[in-house]
Amino acid sequence: MQILKKIRKLFNLLILSPFVLKLLIKAFKIPASTGKGSNLCLENGYLALPVNYYSPVPEIKDLAKRRVWDKRSEMRGIDLNINSQQQLLLHIGRSFAEECAWPLLPTENPCDFYLQNQSFSYGCAASTHGIIRYFKPRRVIEI
Repeated sequence: MQILKKIRKLFNLLILSPFVLKLLIKAFKIPASTGKGSNLCLENGYLALPVNYYSPVPEIKDLAKRRVWDKRSEMRGIDLNINSQQQLLLHIGRSFAEECAWPLLPTENPCDFYLQNQSFSYGCAASTHGIIRYFKPRRVIEI
């Protein structure tokens, strides 16, 4: 029993050491910036995402500073229909996820999308691709 406690203590020290934490942070940047490994992350109950101005994931410190949770809106006349939205997202994801296996680096064709670009993250690209493929609009206007 004593040996198990010592092993557990050593394990916790290693896991929480600054060196190991820095390695973990670097490892999380790969799925966050490229989408590679996202399925494995989801299977284990988490998803690494970049947090910046363009991210759909807000910076919590900024939200707290602006006291956004203190503001309430009844949103009269708006039915978010959350269940239908969730079903639509699942359908789009299942239908078009395999089409989002883009290369990490640029190819010989300068028009090809690749993941390590400075403009369009994997999440933005995959969601935009899926929505366009599903709804098939005649015209897309980027703003």
